[in-house]
Amino acid sequence: MKVSEIKISYTNEVDEVIKVLGSSEVYQVLKANWDMDTIELQEEFKLLLLNQANQVLGIKSLFKGGVSNCSVDVRLLDHILMAKNSYFSFEDEGIL
Repeated sequence: MKVSEIKISYTNEVDEVIKVLGSSEVYQVLKANWDMDTIELQEEFKLLLLNQANQVLGIKSLFKGGVSNCSVDVRLLDHILMAKNSYFSFEDEGIL
């Protein structure tokens, strides 16, 4: 029985290599790639892809929800809550 194959493509069009070593750097990368006009209106789950050297390969919006939640079931390395001028890292606080 044949089914359709799904392919994901990756195109590197960025000359600058960004390396993240902690949650504050992750926050800065996410903030630069977030719609700040809706950050306090709509919950969104984004995937930040890193290589073995913690260099950013890309970012992908996976789920969007209302102000109450968006459903996600994945293994978390960190859970970062973002606002316009601050963030909270569950990993930094020892919660994960």
